[in-house]
Amino acid sequence: MNEKKICASCIQDDYLGYHIKENGNKDVCGFCGKKRIVMYIDDMVRLIQDGIEFIYDDPTNGLGWMDGEWVGMVKDTYDILVEETDIGTSPAFNSILDSLPTNQWCKKEFYGPDDSEEMYFTWEFFIRQVKYKTRFFFIQDKTKIGEYSRFKKPYEILKELIRVFENLNLFTDLDKRTTIYRVRKEKKSGDYYTPEQLGSPSPENCIYSNRMSPAGISMFYGSEDKETCFLEIGAKKGIFAVGEWLLNDKVKILDLTKDFNWNNGYYYYPDFPSIFDESRRYLYHDYAFILKFANDLSKKVTKNQMENIDYVPTQIITEYLRVIAQNMNIKGICFYSSLNGHKNYCLFFDDKDCKNSAGIELKSVNEEDIK
Repeated sequence: MNEKKICASCIQDDYLGYHIKENGNKDVCGFCGKKRIVMYIDDMVRLIQDGIEFIYDDPTNGLGWMDGEWVGMVKDTYDILVEETDIGTSPAFNSILDSLPTNQWCKKEFYGPDDSEEMYFTWEFFIRQVKYKTRFFFIQDKTKIGEYSRFKKPYEILKELIRVFENLNLFTDLDKRTTIYRVRKEKKSGDYYTPEQLGSPSPENCIYSNRMSPAGISMFYGSEDKETCFLEIGAKKGIFAVGEWLLNDKVKILDLTKDFNWNNGYYYYPDFPSIFDESRRYLYHDYAFILKFANDLSKKVTKNQMENIDYVPTQIITEYLRVIAQNMNIKGICFYSSLNGHKNYCLFFDDKDCKNSAGIELKSVNEEDIK
């Protein structure tokens, strides 16, 4: 038994440090020599091994062996600790490494994808199907993803998305009186001052596809600030009408910004479940998938006429939330702008809703002249 003890500061990993503080006792750390809350290295090793085994397995438990080599990808313990945890910088690194019973690891699913990989693989399969194969009757398509996939048909990813959204509590309420901005360019000063002109366009005027809605479907697009609106419409110079809209009541939305942050064009989750945290790691694969999904959803699309195709998957998800999942009463989606990382909204209010202040109303309009 290794009698050496370690404190939270010396383990480096955030969750393991928290675990020490919550479950350790005051004594001298064997690495920094300071009297702090500490735990035995052996107790840490058992916790670390349990976390690694959440993702990985001992290759002797099922991985093939041929001509003196493993048939499949194998990782050394050293690589896992360095690449996938913060323990690689710990002064106890060598002690932990030497105490772990297994030196090599393989994926828990020996020759298949893990849960997050399978979900993302299915999502990619669905994207290819609706973009290039079956646009309107994809639910009737008999294509199978794979014999061993839990998703027998690509469209089943839609139901899985709802499960993940619910599991991660991404359906939230947008508060009553929330302010949302919407901007339109004026032909001359004084134009676009009515809710009809500044709100959602009428169906006959929805001639372009948008990220969440196809041509002909009226929805309300807005942002949390006017600067983001200007970026989204590519405003360079001219006179613009800035509409400040207020929600008449709280509405339930899919909020892809809830608990997520945005940095350098990508979603990230600062509180990603640690594999060492037995109470939260069941969410690990859902978060791993939703990060990839959200980044796909918000990525910048070049306006080169291909956007009519590139927007199809997100338009289908929006319609699924708006129509198929009606019993959930979802009224919109909040997502980060790919241009500056601020919040954008797509609310399921059409031109009549804006005109009649049904759900959202125009509070004020101001002009801005961009030189």
